[in-house]
Amino acid sequence: MAAAVRPGGRIYPSADPQYLPGLADVTISSAIGRGVGGPVLLDNDANLAVLAERWQGVAQDVDNVVLVLAGERLGAGIVMDGRLVRGAGGAAGELALLEIVEGVGDTHGIGAVARMSGQNAVRRQRSARSRAGRSALYDLAAGDPGNVTGEIVAAAARQGDPAALDILRAVAARTARMVGVLSGLLDPELVVIGGGVSDVMDLIHDHVVQELPRWLKRPPRVEASRLGDAGVVTGAVRRALDQAHQEIRATLG
Repeated sequence: MAAAVRPGGRIYPSADPQYLPGLADVTISSAIGRGVGGPVLLDNDANLAVLAERWQGVAQDVDNVVLVLAGERLGAGIVMDGRLVRGAGGAAGELALLEIVEGVGDTHGIGAVARMSGQNAVRRQRSARSRAGRSALYDLAAGDPGNVTGEIVAAAARQGDPAALDILRAVAARTARMVGVLSGLLDPELVVIGGGVSDVMDLIHDHVVQELPRWLKRPPRVEASRLGDAGVVTGAVRRALDQAHQEIRATLG
């Protein structure tokens, strides 16, 4: 994640100028509201995803949960004692602090790290003078690093490809450190990993769980989201229903 939503519907300026270009510090809710006949709510995608998990996902009946969207960028939605945590400026869950954590070092998500590591592996194999050492990962990418995706890395790992398996072991170790940092700070009962990682999570989940005791005396439960691409949209529906309920109660007194 690279942007937070401030109270009032304004996007917090991003540290990455290429993220949401032209929208930094724009009051989106007001801009959209001019074209619709009702109130407009704006929220962070990770916040919406954690609301969805508590409503329809693996975090039902869990009052202390952190959901990490981990596809391209890492960002967290946090619920403590049953309440969504936003922070003073709406930036709770922004994970720039991971840039100073040894073994993590940035906010690239699981899918992004798997893709970039896979691209580097294919480049190394392509530069070899012979086909010796080339692998299923190389073949699935047709020898082109630009073709590598997280899904291709996962597919190669399922075929037993050594390079892909090494990549996913490294991804699992990095993910465990990330979960360890969040758990050490927030002490959640459950950490949910969501976003575009469904092709990878079943391959790294057990490795992540096995690594956690290295960093925590009492590790949280770790689950992959089952909502897939519908997580953020489902959370938006939940957010709208909650807002409508509040307004109806206020009207009825």
